[in-house]
Amino acid sequence: MNHNALANPKLPVTFGDARELLLTNRDKYDLIVSEPSNPYRAGVATLFTREFYETIAAKLNRGGLFAQWLQAYDVDLRTVRIFYATFGAVFPHIETWQTQAGDLLLIGSQSAIVRDFAALRARIAEEPFQNAIASAWETTSLEGVFTHYIGNGEFARQVTANSRVPLNTDDRMLLEFAFARNRQTDNRINFAEMRELARSTGADRPVNSDALDWNRIERERVALYGHSGRPGELQIEGQRLGDALAHYENGDLAGAWARWQSLQREPRDIPEFRLVAECLADRGEDAALIYLDKVQPSEADAIRARLFWRQHRPEEAVIAMTSAIGRFHVDPWPSTSYVARTLGLAIDLLQDRGPTTGTLSILQQLQEPFAVYNSEGVREATLVRAAMALDRGPTGEHVLHAVAAFEPHVPWELKFLSIRSRCYSAAHHPRADDARCDLLDFIAAEPGGVEGAHFAQLNAPARVAASTK
Repeated sequence: MNHNALANPKLPVTFGDARELLLTNRDKYDLIVSEPSNPYRAGVATLFTREFYETIAAKLNRGGLFAQWLQAYDVDLRTVRIFYATFGAVFPHIETWQTQAGDLLLIGSQSAIVRDFAALRARIAEEPFQNAIASAWETTSLEGVFTHYIGNGEFARQVTANSRVPLNTDDRMLLEFAFARNRQTDNRINFAEMRELARSTGADRPVNSDALDWNRIERERVALYGHSGRPGELQIEGQRLGDALAHYENGDLAGAWARWQSLQREPRDIPEFRLVAECLADRGEDAALIYLDKVQPSEADAIRARLFWRQHRPEEAVIAMTSAIGRFHVDPWPSTSYVARTLGLAIDLLQDRGPTTGTLSILQQLQEPFAVYNSEGVREATLVRAAMALDRGPTGEHVLHAVAAFEPHVPWELKFLSIRSRCYSAAHHPRADDARCDLLDFIAAEPGGVEGAHFAQLNAPARVAASTK
């Protein structure tokens, strides 16, 4: 994911307490980034205090920047205000960005934040930046980067305006308890409201940003965030595009294509290229190939597999699918919905072809977790389904090997436990009795218990039968 950055001699790594390091060394920095764990975890709130920010400010070179991550989930407005007030007490110049769906990023500086947009545009056209922003933010343009920009310093001041907000300090760590109170709640930052506040107060753009195409930024925001609060023509297009993307995300490729056609234009950015390419592939149209250089290699392989499958070229589809799944082991960026849809197609291929050299290669690719355990639950479920597709049922050599791979910490799910018990019993596996016990333990805890599940038909081992008397 980071191109083996830890092996780069330009990146020295120091293991230790970051706060202690900043307090004791004499170095100064152009950039400091803080991305600790959640503030409600013991000790972490000390990395969100005024005193810690003062230490960081003293360690920045002139014009240096400090980037502070904050979760946007399990948090209420009062807690966000404490965070902004504490950050703003040290850094007078603040920018607010949205990184991923549940993440907020504040950029702070002791001096005005100034950018050379021409230099930035040239820089992101070079590697590794070009590939990085294409993978993480699905864009190839500077405008695409700034779709994640929420507001400038005036916006930060508006967040805490008209309210007396306490600070998070070393001797009064309010954030630790404020975040704890919101743990596992539905409270979260409403990014649409934040963008609207920034827009309504004229604080939604960085200083001297005329070099950016703001019409393009607004269009790309429609694809990312929906159409609410947009000008009329963008609102209409955003509704149509949002509907197309929603159907696509839910796996309804036919519905996504029908709604995409209502836009009557060519795709403009990576999410749209991916949607159009996969929908065309699902229709069996070679036009899908035109867009494959616009998406990630793993996605391109998966789209080829779908195209070949629809064109009744199963051998080529199996080869492309094997390559796609192989790339999932090194590419951490595909969404869970995309992985699930791709692996669903893999099951279709296995059911159609049965055990061949190619399909067995697909099964082998499913044996190990994908990069950073991406879509792990989907992979595990597909592994068992793939084995059953090759064995034409829940018993057989491939199912036995797939199920045994989960031992000793098996998924505690009825369907899996049922397959495991049946498979082990048929194979006279040493764990057959344990598998039946686990299945019955699960059923006993369900409404209706073992009686409701026809206990006698499960041929319970003696220790379980005795425990129910």
